[in-house]
Amino acid sequence: MTTQKIPNTQFYKARILCFVGAVLLFVLAQFGCSGTPRSLDKDESVMFLPTMALAADHNKDVTIDIHAWVFKDKDPSAFASALSQYLGIKLEEQPAEKKSIFAERTKYFNAESLQNKQIAVRIGDQVYPLSMTDIKGRAHAKIKIDPQWVEWDSTGLGRVYYTLETPGHADYGLKQYAWVLPREGVFVVSDVEDVIKHPYFLHNMQLLRNAFIEPFEAVNGAPERYREMAKNHRAFFVYLSVSPLPLYTSYSNFLDKEAFPPGYLYLRETSLYRSAFPKEGDIIEHKTNLLHRLANDFPDHQFILLGDSEQSDPEIYADFARQYPKRVIHINIQNVTGDHRDAKRFQKTFSGVKPEVWTLQD
Repeated sequence: MTTQKIPNTQFYKARILCFVGAVLLFVLAQFGCSGTPRSLDKDESVMFLPTMALAADHNKDVTIDIHAWVFKDKDPSAFASALSQYLGIKLEEQPAEKKSIFAERTKYFNAESLQNKQIAVRIGDQVYPLSMTDIKGRAHAKIKIDPQWVEWDSTGLGRVYYTLETPGHADYGLKQYAWVLPREGVFVVSDVEDVIKHPYFLHNMQLLRNAFIEPFEAVNGAPERYREMAKNHRAFFVYLSVSPLPLYTSYSNFLDKEAFPPGYLYLRETSLYRSAFPKEGDIIEHKTNLLHRLANDFPDHQFILLGDSEQSDPEIYADFARQYPKRVIHINIQNVTGDHRDAKRFQKTFSGVKPEVWTLQD
């Protein structure tokens, strides 16, 4: 009796088909390509992320890009215990105020992102569905709306308000807005730590501990200077920080409490408390990406760039100024390292940038 051999070509085709099938199953499992949309459960929540609309004229349709995060809190007590041990904080010995701050700032670090969730928003008398949430719990939608729904203020800035459309859920009616900017204008892009707020992250474990239990404090005179800048330049402010995204609410409350000019707050995309110390490459990528996105999305806007000498702000801003020399009005670097303007670092960094364009401020 002879045994018939399978030709090599058939054998390899069979192996390839098995491999492709396995890959497809993995992709479907990871990204929910075949997932069924699910509505919010009672113990699930939504956070709207900051966004700016495409530049628009007052009499034309406006396209806004809405982004949302859908998540579920895990066991808060277990997480609080683990984080406090990691940071060396004895919560039981802290006063009530600091316990409250700790609870507020750690709330979103313990969240589980939810996939295949379907939510919608209401703008005026219309309801718009967002995309089904991805593996990171993110949903989004680009929505074109009538300009009647834009509320313009005296400075030429507009807002489009929208609410979460989830009848019967605790977050029903959750309100947020997207900024709408005129076609021409000025961006004031400001770092946060050391420039407008005393730093807690980036330096050492003690400062990291303080970030979770101490009140945020404004740099002396910063709120007044920024309010004056808003009057003089009629600018739109972008607050740029490498602090992690789960601190968004805390940072936003700080800006409101200190009466900084309203604007767009942009934090680093991470929800892990152990990654609160960003690497140098993460800092550069985070800030550079935003600057180039602003330059591309708002081609008729100019820039005033405010930073400090502690991180890579001089290098990031100088490189941006070389790429967009006609669009950078000024660069101001807060000198927190004690270097002089003629130091090798600054001479090298600002090579090719006009001397009158940048200032090192003590």
